[in-house]
Amino acid sequence: MVGRLQDKVVVITGAAQGIGFATARKCGQEGAKVVISDFNVEKLQEASRQLQLDGFDVHAVVCNITDEEHIAKLYEEAIKKYGYITTIVNNAGIFVNNTAETFDVITFEKIANINIKGVMLSTKHAIPYLKGQEGSSIINLASISGMIGTKNHNLYIMTKHAVVGITRSTAVELGQYGIRVNAVCPGLTDTNMAEQLIEGDGGGQSIRQAYENAYLLGRLGRPEEIANTISFLASNEASFITGALIPVDGGYTAT
Repeated sequence: MVGRLQDKVVVITGAAQGIGFATARKCGQEGAKVVISDFNVEKLQEASRQLQLDGFDVHAVVCNITDEEHIAKLYEEAIKKYGYITTIVNNAGIFVNNTAETFDVITFEKIANINIKGVMLSTKHAIPYLKGQEGSSIINLASISGMIGTKNHNLYIMTKHAVVGITRSTAVELGQYGIRVNAVCPGLTDTNMAEQLIEGDGGGQSIRQAYENAYLLGRLGRPEEIANTISFLASNEASFITGALIPVDGGYTAT
């Protein structure tokens, strides 16, 4: 059976774990060639090993997404390996707990560099390779935090609202080239980042249960569920979807 991403070459940032790793696996299952990148060398190597053992065509590139030379090399490596790319998934990001009152410039610059600058650099360097490539698309990982506001997550919310803005403005710019640009907006997903958020709010089973109860489906999301949506947006089945924000949030934003 031919997968719906057959002949696609997908580049994924932050792919050593969590949603990024689940996305690499799903894209591989759908027949794509996958370039995975991350700054953590050991975790990236292990992710690549696991995916290759599963029989997927994977190429790993160590990349610091805040470094423009690293980003340029990432796409050069992808082209050298596969000859073309069709899809990029700007997944890499970090989370911090903070409020407006506890704002500090060092933390601001760190999260903005990764969550905003990293997305822009990746997009900038991918565009020349995506132009003229049939069925090409950019998929940004925003968050429901890019759609709403919550307490104690001031800087993270700021960066994810920025990703939403990047998605919409880039979709307007690139539509003329047939390049689709969309954002997936996960709710709280069962990853290391979720554990960090829960710990920042006091930790413990009661805090986790409170978050689960906030979702209409009564649980956190799973990385594979986010990956399913990303895979769909990367496919030709989503050929008339661009500039969209897709919440994958168990109904959180419906309330």
